[in-house]
Amino acid sequence: MNKKNFLKSSAILFVGELLTKILGFVYLSPLSQIDDGIGAIQGYLMTPYSFFITFSVMGITNVMMYKLGPVVDDKDQYKRHFLDGAYYVLITSVVITGFLLLTAGPMMESTTPKGIAELPDLVLSLRLIAISILFFGFNTLVRAVMLSKNYVTVISITYITEQLVKLIILLGGCYYFISVKGQDVIVSSYVTAWSVIISVATTTLILIGYAIKIKLFDFMDGAKYKWRPSSFKTIFTLGAVYFVNNIFINGFSQIDLVMFSTGLERLGYGIDEITSLTGAYFTWAWKVIMLVVTLGTVFLTIMIQQMTRSHSMEEKVVEMKNVLDFMLLYSLLATIFLITAGSDFYTIFYPGKEGAEIMIAQSLIIAPVMIRMLLSVFAITVGKRRVVLQSTLLVFVAKIVLNPIFFFFFEINGFILSSVVATSLSVAYMLIYDRDVFKFTKKEYRGKIRLTIRMTLVFLISAVFSFVIHKLGVSPFTSFMLISVQILLVFAAFNIRAIKRLKRML
Repeated sequence: MNKKNFLKSSAILFVGELLTKILGFVYLSPLSQIDDGIGAIQGYLMTPYSFFITFSVMGITNVMMYKLGPVVDDKDQYKRHFLDGAYYVLITSVVITGFLLLTAGPMMESTTPKGIAELPDLVLSLRLIAISILFFGFNTLVRAVMLSKNYVTVISITYITEQLVKLIILLGGCYYFISVKGQDVIVSSYVTAWSVIISVATTTLILIGYAIKIKLFDFMDGAKYKWRPSSFKTIFTLGAVYFVNNIFINGFSQIDLVMFSTGLERLGYGIDEITSLTGAYFTWAWKVIMLVVTLGTVFLTIMIQQMTRSHSMEEKVVEMKNVLDFMLLYSLLATIFLITAGSDFYTIFYPGKEGAEIMIAQSLIIAPVMIRMLLSVFAITVGKRRVVLQSTLLVFVAKIVLNPIFFFFFEINGFILSSVVATSLSVAYMLIYDRDVFKFTKKEYRGKIRLTIRMTLVFLISAVFSFVIHKLGVSPFTSFMLISVQILLVFAAFNIRAIKRLKRML
């Protein structure tokens, strides 16, 4: 694929993913207006679902691209690799679906407050939503085939349509049953489960219809195929690196969810308080953080695009370092924005202040997460896969060990702090482990320090401005707009050279 086509394809996929994340955030505002308790139910259901659904595909998209790309014109080889992937996805999807069906009860008991009346409904809803994993696995495989043949537009469209179908059913169903019929908020668990099942099933129908139209599976008339168990091991080995690189953020949420209710119960929190905080932590606030992270993935696309034009390892490292500077700037800018204007932003969309405070604290994870994502993608791209596996193991071990320790001192914010520390440790490990590859010089480290100092000054100015604006007593929207404009102006003034460099790269 030439540079022009690569950029076009990347842009189409990025826009689809971005719009999906925006839709996934925007619908939460009217949802919270229907009943704020929906946030906790979403947290209890969608956190384990998001975590375990990644196991059902186990990096299959990346593996299929790796295997199908080079043999796209060879029907026999293409058929063999596709069917290897199909059996793999079938096995993993069935196993994970069965696992959730069997463990839904114990899982919900371990993550919800003791004595919660909605437990039976949450268990049944989790079992219902597990069914969608079978559709999701198939969709992921078909999208991988389409991606290998550069049918990126339909992939991007299905990302958006899937989210639209989901939010229409979810909003419409919750409004009808809760606001019109006056049913208890727990009914949203069933509406959530069915909205996911129907939206994913709808995507399956769209993909099948389009595949038939373009004769996507015409390669199936190739050579005779016989499945071998060794193919599962091969795909699993290749996919494991991509899998562990993608799972650590969802893994953080699942670890926190397991410890959340128990920790708050020990501090004397009641069921209503715990469920309210669960909704804020795992749904209302966290969606904002994930939207910021998704926006930042454009830098990963830029890095990969730049690396495709580089031949030597030294050139690839240079391109990575250039993009790293911009990702660091973006991450710190987003953090500054959420700390100074975050409370106004949150108030515009959601009720209550506790969620705003949680979101502000969660913003501290943006920079280490984005940097780790960049270093991991770079390491995988240049064949340094072992460090990704080892650093991910370090992340989870550190997170599990630090969570109870930091919670003891900082309560809920301790979970966030442990995520920041665990991710930072993994970044440090990657840089030290592959220091002969990265070869950061003292001058480059000084450059990162100067960048951080500049952004610290941007934060201090913005914090003072934010304090003054909030003292004026203007509306949250006006305050949000004024602070946002001020942050962008000060940021541009302090980083004009970096902005010009980024413009040249795009």
